[in-house]
Amino acid sequence: MAAMSLNSSSTRDDAIAEIKNTLGWRDDTSGALARRFVIAVNFYILVTPANSLTSQRADTRFQTQFDHKFLVDEKNQAASFAAECVARSATSLAERADVPRQISLERIREVI
Repeated sequence: MAAMSLNSSSTRDDAIAEIKNTLGWRDDTSGALARRFVIAVNFYILVTPANSLTSQRADTRFQTQFDHKFLVDEKNQAASFAAECVARSATSLAERADVPRQISLERIREVI
């Protein structure tokens, strides 16, 4: 599924669609879905009137999933997860960067 890019022309419905598209962020070890989820939640909160975030409107299809406290908690978890993924990735890259140098030094020592 192609990544949706929320921008100043996006609507609340676009944010809801992006939130729904990124609900599986825990299964994505790259952290990309988690970052998209965080952006979508921030956008949703920004474009949703404060009284709508806490009301129990019967016409809201997303009443349970989009409860404000739930969204903020989930967003915070996703942000932490994304940061962990970035840190793991950076560590992995640093470890891989050392491997060629070690191999090269070993080969040089063999030749000398």
